[in-house]
Amino acid sequence: MSIGAIKIALEISLPGSFIYVFTDARSKDYKLTHEVLQLIQQKQSQVVFVLTGDCDDRNHIGYKVYEEIASTSSGQVFHLDKKQVNEVLKWVEDAVQSSRVNLLSTDHFSQVSNTWQMPFDPSLKEVTVALSGPAPDIEIKNPQGKILGKDDSLTELLHIPNSAKVVNIKDPQPGLWSVKTSSKGRHSVRISGLSTIDFRAGFSRKSTMDFKMTSSRPVQGIPTHILLNTTGLSPPARPDRLELLTITGEVIKTLPIRYYPDRQPYNLWNITEFIPPNEAFFLRVTGYDSQGFVFQRVSSVSFSSIVPGE
Repeated sequence: MSIGAIKIALEISLPGSFIYVFTDARSKDYKLTHEVLQLIQQKQSQVVFVLTGDCDDRNHIGYKVYEEIASTSSGQVFHLDKKQVNEVLKWVEDAVQSSRVNLLSTDHFSQVSNTWQMPFDPSLKEVTVALSGPAPDIEIKNPQGKILGKDDSLTELLHIPNSAKVVNIKDPQPGLWSVKTSSKGRHSVRISGLSTIDFRAGFSRKSTMDFKMTSSRPVQGIPTHILLNTTGLSPPARPDRLELLTITGEVIKTLPIRYYPDRQPYNLWNITEFIPPNEAFFLRVTGYDSQGFVFQRVSSVSFSSIVPGE
């Protein structure tokens, strides 16, 4: 009854919590998944699965809902032997730090190699790249194009050869980095960092500057405004644009963020209306810090539209 347990954990924990599910079986109560996905979007919490044993058939809905919950919450599904659980717990301790921000969250349904170009801003104290999938491989290049090795402050936090790889970079230099990820099958990529710069998003049908008037999900087919609440930015730092991304990382839509230097409070940004896509999407904010460095942050969960009458 693992989905019911996740539902209770989401209900009683604070927003933005980290929930870890250790199990050796697929779920029997997968009919509760819809409610859990709604709660995740409301609470913006992350759910990570650590599965020992093969959970039988990975095409069974009782297993597939684990992937769906992990995908929506920027969590991941890790497969390992019981003797590797301690290694995972060491990585979990590192992962649950409170100022963790999301830089990339993608899911891929077949063997593929991707190269992600991403700006690291000076506020990022460390960056973690986690890949869950068969034959995982990660290659990271700094802004000078040098591939990072163990001597370059790159630490391997977890490596399970046919299942997962997690690496960490401490105090990365600001600039445009390149992260290449590949796997021999279905896999997920999560890149996160430690930083004070982040954002929350709320959706509304009318333009508003009051977060209480927003909702955690948009309504399908209805023109929608987004209110962003940024943290860690003070003038002249500012967000510049908001992008809607698919769960594989492609840009669906780009929305400009208007700059009002005298606006109070400075941390609220209203985005012009758009029609929400029918598919699940992440939000990515790109902007400039006070020194002019580019920063990028991705929402901690993916959003799905409410279907009227649902």
